[in-house]
Amino acid sequence: MLYPLPHLSGSNSKSDTEKKIIHIVEKITGNNTTLTSTLADLRVDYINLFSITEAVEKEFKTSIPDNVSDAWRTIADIVNTADASQRRNR
Repeated sequence: MLYPLPHLSGSNSKSDTEKKIIHIVEKITGNNTTLTSTLADLRVDYINLFSITEAVEKEFKTSIPDNVSDAWRTIADIVNTADASQRRNR
């Protein structure tokens, strides 16, 4: 299930990317999240990881290979993936 994101004005700066990723993860896990939160601490299971990956792909109009999402350990890892995707799509 995907969740609507709050409207964030301006371009997708790193700050906006961080906010969007944190919003996605908080909605899916129900936990307060920071950039340093680990997926293990948030008790992200395979279903949660799939949902997070799908939401990030949709929000950032990209495709994330399984080996990339399987390597995520922190919220910052997800942000870095989204940032890299945005740079490739410019």
